[in-house]
Amino acid sequence: MKTFNFPPAAAVGNRTEHWDLPWVDLVWAAVSVGKGSLAHMHQYGRYSMFEMTYRTAIIYANLMRSPDLSFGRSKAYIGLDPSEKGAISYFLGVALTKAFVERKLSVSWLMHVDLYRDRFGVNLAPGERPDLFGEDALGRWIVAESKGRTNQHDKDALIKAKRQASRVIDVDGAPPHLSIGFVSSFNKGRLTLVADDPPIDEKGEGLSLRVSKNEFRSTYYRPFEELLATFETRQEQIGGQEVRVVYSESSDLFLGLSQGEDGVIEQPAQVRRRREPIRDVQRNAYLGSDGIYVRLGASWSDELMSLEPQERRAD
Repeated sequence: MKTFNFPPAAAVGNRTEHWDLPWVDLVWAAVSVGKGSLAHMHQYGRYSMFEMTYRTAIIYANLMRSPDLSFGRSKAYIGLDPSEKGAISYFLGVALTKAFVERKLSVSWLMHVDLYRDRFGVNLAPGERPDLFGEDALGRWIVAESKGRTNQHDKDALIKAKRQASRVIDVDGAPPHLSIGFVSSFNKGRLTLVADDPPIDEKGEGLSLRVSKNEFRSTYYRPFEELLATFETRQEQIGGQEVRVVYSESSDLFLGLSQGEDGVIEQPAQVRRRREPIRDVQRNAYLGSDGIYVRLGASWSDELMSLEPQERRAD
């Protein structure tokens, strides 16, 4: 992972470092990043689970654990045609972006700008507007553009990503705290992420995102609340915190939400606050700072995930 040009206030060192990211963290990031198609799945009940399963399957089928503990490409990924690789690489880049902003910037909630496109009156073309915006622990907004590349790092893509992120001039009346360009790529076959937050002098058409924090969070949690209302649930604990979960057998995935302090699970989204993430290494479980819980079954062990997908067999 490489980070550039972050201001001191961001508390992100500008350096190159190995990023030790467990599978459960990556899956949590993939299923929790808010997307327009997912947010509208609540209209159709069980299709929320199909979307979650699909996101998880992309990671399982296309990545494997390398000997140096980085994420490598599976043969399934290598065998895809260029357009398919491009779509998968973009998805992986968005997931890495969500994991980065939570761990490095204390951004618990991240969603796609396109979700609000009609209401914002977004006139910028898809290649000009940013992908994502979110809220950090201090209530500040960040904007991000994420790009994925199938091979080596692309400097031009990073420049374009930063330019797109800078198109947003305010969110709910406040200027973004950070406007970050991200590019993920398979550098020498290993999945890497570059994040850049330099100042941009170029002026262009600006975009104002009019959404309140309460509405933002309500939209973020809606698919998960619908999952718990549609499927059979069970209770689990992590670090003394009660969570209510559903299980996807096809993904070997437990997914849920934390309870409130009063023991009520369906805590109103607008009163949810950022919590410190909790990880249970032995159970391969993670409770994110947003209260979304993921636990992976035996088929996700590092030993099995070092094999090609078709060779993995869990007892």
